[in-house]
Amino acid sequence: MFNYIMLVVGMAVFFTIGYYYKNLKEMAKGNRPETVMKKDITIAIDESNNFMIIKKNDGSYVVFEDSIGQTIFNIYAKNLWGQHNPTN
Repeated sequence: MFNYIMLVVGMAVFFTIGYYYKNLKEMAKGNRPETVMKKDITIAIDESNNFMIIKKNDGSYVVFEDSIGQTIFNIYAKNLWGQHNPTN
C-alpha cells in the first residue's frame, strides 16, 4: 500500500513541476532590458512635454514623464556647453 501511495504522490509532484516548468524557468531568467541602437530610434517631445522614444522600423513608441525629458535635455545641453566652453 505504501508503494502505491508513494507512486501517486510522486506522479502528482512531477506533474505539477511539469505543468509549471515554463513559468518557473521564466521567473528564474528574470527580465532583461531591451537594447536599441541609435540609428533605429527617433526621440521627440509631444505637446504635453512628455519624452518619447519612437522605433523607426514599426512606429511603436514609449512615452516618459515630462520630468525625464527635461532631465535628459539638461544633461545633453550641459554636454554641448562643455564641449564649446573652453573654461570648463
